[in-house]
Formats: sequence, C-alpha cells, structure tokens
Amino acid sequence: VKPNWGATTGGARTSNYSWSGGFLTVSGSISEKTLADVTDDAKRGAQSLRVSDMKDIQVGDEFRLQMSDTQQQTLARYLYADDPGPMENLGSRTRSSFVARITSIDGKEKRIDFDRPLRTEVRREWKPRITSATSTVEEVGIEDLGFEFPEEPYKGHFTEEGYNAMAFSGVRNCWARNLWIHNADSGIFVSGTNVTLSDIEFDSDRPPERSRKATGHHAITLSGQDNLLTGFEFRTRFMHDITVTHGSAGNVAADGRGVDLCFDHHRYAAHANLFTDIDLGEGTRMFQSGGGAALGHHSGAWETFWNIRSRQPQTWPKDWGPDLMNMVGLSSSADAVTDPTGRWFEPLNNRQLAPANLYQAQLAKRRKTTP
Repeated sequence: VKPNWGATTGGARTSNYSWSGGFLTVSGSISEKTLADVTDDAKRGAQSLRVSDMKDIQVGDEFRLQMSDTQQQTLARYLYADDPGPMENLGSRTRSSFVARITSIDGKEKRIDFDRPLRTEVRREWKPRITSATSTVEEVGIEDLGFEFPEEPYKGHFTEEGYNAMAFSGVRNCWARNLWIHNADSGIFVSGTNVTLSDIEFDSDRPPERSRKATGHHAITLSGQDNLLTGFEFRTRFMHDITVTHGSAGNVAADGRGVDLCFDHHRYAAHANLFTDIDLGEGTRMFQSGGGAALGHHSGAWETFWNIRSRQPQTWPKDWGPDLMNMVGLSSSADAVTDPTGRWFEPLNNRQLAPANLYQAQLAKRRKTTP
C-alpha cells in the first residue's frame, strides 16, 4: 500500500488511511458555483426561500442550500441547540447543507418552492446560497464483491496501514450492495449525497487490539447528507462501527445487527440522523464516540434512535449531545422523559413498538404506500 502520511488533530504522525481512502474509490466533486444568494431568513420546516437571482434556476432542478458559520459560532450553537459543549478548536468551520427539488417558481417575488421541509433554520448571517446539487460523478454502483485483507494483528488507533475496502467522495446517487469485507482496517467511507449501502457484512480473523477489543478502525462512515445504510451485519468489532461526522445530516442506518455495535458521533455538529431497527448485540458501548478535543459535543440536535435492541440496558448518554434528541424503544429500565421541546426518552417493549422501522414507515408515508 502506497504510504499516505498525515497527522491526527493532536498533531501525531499517522496515515491518512486511518480515516479515508479505499482499494476501490469513486471520486467526484460537488458543484460549488453559486446560482443565487438567499435573501430572507426562513424557519425550520418551511418549503420556500427568497433568492437574489432566478436566471439559472428552473422547476425540476435539484439544488443544494449551503450555509457557513460566523466568527461567533452561531451556526454551531444552533445545530447543538445552544448546548455545544467545549468547541474552542472548532472555530468557524461548521457547515450545513440541504438538498431539495424545486417544484414551483415565483419570478415576481423571487421565490422558489421545493419538495421537502427545511431541516434547519436559514439565517442571512450564515451566508446562505443556492448551488446545483449535481456532482461530476453520479449513478455508480459497486455490487457482489468480497474484500479479503491479510490476517495481521490490529495494532490499534492510528496504526492503520490502509486495508480499507471502499471510499465514495464527492458523489451523488451512488450505491454499494452485497459486499463481504474481511480483516479490514476500515470498511466504507462515504462523503456525498444519496449514497445507498445495503447488505454489507463484516468479519475478521485478525487478533484484536487489547484495550477496546477492536479488529479495525472505522467500519462505515456516513459523511454528507441523506445517505442510507441498510441490511448490515457486523460479526466483529471496530473502534467506530457506524460514524456520522462533520455536519452529517439526514443519514439513516437501519435494519442491522452486530456483536457489540456503537454509533460513533465524531463531533462537528452531526445532526438530524436516524438509527432504527438495529440489534446492538451486547450493548456495552452504544454511544462510544471519538473525535478531537473541544470540537463540540459528539452529537448535534435532532438525532433519533428508534427500536434499538441490546442485551444490556441503555440510559441517556451524559454530556454526549444536547437534550433535543429522541430515543424511543431502547432496551432500558430507566424512567421515561417526554419533553416535546427537549429530551425525549421513551423505553418500550421493542416487540410492541410500531412501526419497527421508522425509516420504512416515513418512506411509505411520503410515497403514500403501505410499508
């Protein structure tokens, strides 16, 4: 494997393969050309925006709304529901992105209407702008493959040499399905929009490192918007099994199982992601997460965990994210807390929870079909 040296957030020398790259890489670039600036603030849930220019915008186009933080970190504070935790090292790097399809245009009012509600507020102080949602690489699929790496002991965090299966970078509407990944340092890195991973299996014969009993670093990383991981099985433990990071939003992990899964939230205000219909296995480390120091809490607001089963009971994670999160149908003996404006923790008998898979139920509702 060709060396690819980099450094951790603490400055320690390590390989960039610790968090990126793969033997199969699908790489593109998302359009950054500004089509229009957003001229008015908008509330979360709205389905229209006023813009500065209409000449490059048409009904049926898919657009990307992009926003960036201020020196005062007001976007980060909003995405953390005013409970960001320490974020001295985050600076003004927080970004927010949202993709939708234009359904109508009012040229006189310079207003665009679109097919889904805004995931966050829009404020002019965050310099909101409209770009095309397109990528230079779309509609690429990887199917029916096995990746088998050498059976060498895993030495631990940031020792990875690059035994990574796949990476999607800057792409849209791509997929990977029916994959077997064996003895990997990391499995699949996704950085894009509308990428679907389905029927992914991990196992390993590598001797694990001692402290966390892991045989690899990152199994699946969902970085970007509206990506889907479904139908997965982990027959080994990674340092970070399923990761969301760097403002990831609208991603779904559903219908999977593992020996002792963790939902790694790697700071940088990942928000509004869904984890549903998943069997953790032992359940000793559901919220075990990484990320550098002082980059905000691990999780941002509106994360939802629905029908998460485990052999050990779960409790609300302390200082892990803001109270504005939802946890329904976890294996737990803790008391329920149901605050419509904050913490929603509702332990239930998982066998009685309906719907069992919240993603499938929401999809059926949107399509007006029966799940």
